[in-house]
Amino acid sequence: MTPCSSRIATVDALRGIAAFGVAWFHFTNLNSAFLPEGFLKSSGRYGWLGVEMFFVISGFVIPHALYRAQYQLPHYGRFLAKRIIRLDPPYLADICLVLALAYVVPLAPQFRGGPPMYSFAQLLGHLGYVNSLIGKPWVNPVFWTLGIEFQYYLLIGLIFPVLVSSNRLIRLALMLALLLPAFFAPRPSLIFTWLPFFVAGILTFQKKVGHLSDGFFATGLAVVFSIIWAEAEPGLPGAIVADCTGNRVRNAALQPFDLVRADELLLVPCACSDRRKSRQSWSTLRPRIVFGNYSSISRMLSLTLRRISVVLGG
Repeated sequence: MTPCSSRIATVDALRGIAAFGVAWFHFTNLNSAFLPEGFLKSSGRYGWLGVEMFFVISGFVIPHALYRAQYQLPHYGRFLAKRIIRLDPPYLADICLVLALAYVVPLAPQFRGGPPMYSFAQLLGHLGYVNSLIGKPWVNPVFWTLGIEFQYYLLIGLIFPVLVSSNRLIRLALMLALLLPAFFAPRPSLIFTWLPFFVAGILTFQKKVGHLSDGFFATGLAVVFSIIWAEAEPGLPGAIVADCTGNRVRNAALQPFDLVRADELLLVPCACSDRRKSRQSWSTLRPRIVFGNYSSISRMLSLTLRRISVVLGG
């Protein structure tokens, strides 16, 4: 980062990679009938991980900006207002565009679908980014990520003073408090499921400002990614879409994904699939992440921490 700029080139590059990955996934895989099986389709298979990259980036960028601005809790209202001003113009413009197309496209002679049907509660929910919470479909399914981001803004503005506390034990207790809800509130429409990704970014922020040593930072990331790698329900991407958008997504529209395993360190969180359930409708899958196998979590944590201790000791 240059002295005259608050932008970080690496973060900008990661944003670009994440955005391209998500867009490429939508183009190549969201509609299974659009492309035949082959290299082009396979190239975008894991592009949906760009969403999780964005969550990690937000985990770093937002507290870093608050730190630079010397944020205090009395600034909470102004912080939220600035986030809303930043998000709402393109968000509302997109909503208007989608609604306009929804009513114009049926006028085409070759159109064979039904007329648009939006309820007042469904449209009103967009103003508070709460459609996923109230069980109403988004007019654009990708808006579910904005709902998670906005929940993060509500949370980070409240806890930031603790993140930069001079007391290491207080900061550690907060990190544990952020990670534990993932085990007990596994609902994709709530931020608790996604907090481990944000925490990875928060740990990076704390390392950058000198609140974490190299050893604590490496250990913290190992714990975070071990939790992320804990057993997930089959067909996670489709279940997430179904739960957060309110749509019933069938297996023919969105295929399950294989678990990508790194033999050494746990690096990339992915969803797992069970080929025995490959013909099961997405709408019958319970849309949640299951962190029920605590013994496997313990083994992963133990193995990862042992490897880190070897690296740091060597």
